[in-house]
Amino acid sequence: FSHSYPLHPMHGAGVGMEHLGVGTLRSSMLGSGSSNSPESLLGPFPCVKVSNLPSDVSVEDILILFQGFVVIDVLLCRANEAFVVFANPMDFQMAMQRDRQTMSGRMVEVTPSSDQI
Repeated sequence: FSHSYPLHPMHGAGVGMEHLGVGTLRSSMLGSGSSNSPESLLGPFPCVKVSNLPSDVSVEDILILFQGFVVIDVLLCRANEAFVVFANPMDFQMAMQRDRQTMSGRMVEVTPSSDQI
């Protein structure tokens, strides 16, 4: 599975992070008072934190780990962590079952994220 997503200049990431994927849908992107924002219509998009990743992990590796689920966005951190946003709560719940899977000989941890991306 090899797919490259071009990054729009507005998708800038914080220091020490590489923002990859198709972009997180947030109400702030559509205007804070917008009643038609995805969050106001659907609620917040569920997100997991993936820890103990290999240092050379790629977005493709993360997508393979969560193959079969609808992933909206991946935020890959340089501290062997990633945040993965899912399209629906069912995929989020099933993704939690990928906890303790191995990737390049390392057991990765999948936990619910309380951070807003």
